Amino acid sequence: MQVLTKAEIERKGLTPLADSSMLKNVAGKDFAYNPGKFNKIEQIYEQKIGKFSKVDSATSKIFVNNVLAKTKDFNRQRDLYVWQRGLNNAVDELLVKKNLKSPINAFMIGRLNKDIASKASKSLGIDIQEEGITCDKHCILHIREDRKGEYGQDLRIEEIKKVVSVLNDKNTPVSVDMKNKNIIFWFEDEKDSSKINKVVVDLNYKLKKFGLTNYMITAGKVDRINKDKEKYIKIR
Repeated sequence: MQVLTKAEIERKGLTPLADSSMLKNVAGKDFAYNPGKFNKIEQIYEQKIGKFSKVDSATSKIFVNNVLAKTKDFNRQRDLYVWQRGLNNAVDELLVKKNLKSPINAFMIGRLNKDIASKASKSLGIDIQEEGITCDKHCILHIREDRKGEYGQDLRIEEIKKVVSVLNDKNTPVSVDMKNKNIIFWFEDEKDSSKINKVVVDLNYKLKKFGLTNYMITAGKVDRINKDKEKYIKIR
């Protein structure tokens, strides 16, 4: 089963059924329809794996550990795919097609890892309450070329689309801004060595219709020579 958004349905030229009562229920007995979510499937999967973990044999324990390790990686790759797709869609609609009326809802673009959250919390004196990092229509429009370009700070389209990988790469340099009490993720401008790119994340941000999250407040370029003149503390 594939779940499509209203915009995707319109792009594909599909017409939803007015009445789906004639369709046969062919789902397995363990499946519960829950569009857009995997939690039921994951719950069933964990229950079945749990049965193996109770078997008292070295072989079973090795098997379970291997499966759990692969599951953890699968979940991470799935999250990255979903986040990247959400970002790509927003950038294409708002910045490439310039369809400013496109109904872009808030979407996740990453997650603070425990080490970064812990160090940022200690440095800034803030109790970080959520690990998710979120973006929305407003934040994409905020970093558009015709706005940021006036200051020479605009990111190229391909650089904006790198944000998900930048936020979720364990090797990305990270600083805390002691003045503005937020986190900055840094990545290279591959075409201009005098510049460096930054993604700024506000902590414990209350996003309308979404709730408490960490929010990408802005992203752009700065002169590399000025990068360390601000009140930044490197935490990675």
